[in-house]
Amino acid sequence: MTVQRDVGLQFALVKEILEPEAQKRQMEDKIKAVEKRNNLLLENAARMEMHAYMQSRPKPSPNTTSDNSLTQLSLSFLDRTLSPIPARK
Repeated sequence: MTVQRDVGLQFALVKEILEPEAQKRQMEDKIKAVEKRNNLLLENAARMEMHAYMQSRPKPSPNTTSDNSLTQLSLSFLDRTLSPIPARK
């Protein structure tokens, strides 16, 4: 006696078992793709922000260095401390 198999039922059962795993993998792949795109957008935004910041900074003239500004600050401080004290009446 030959055993009859219901191939359609077996296929449906196997599909039900494997389909959630396939859907899970597809969803994980989609999430990874979105995360990758988000990271690229964030990196691009950061680059644009750095570029805008660098462009907005005043460019020092060739005759002026940052050391000169510190020296001027300290000299102006000394000028105030060495200025004559007003005489009391």
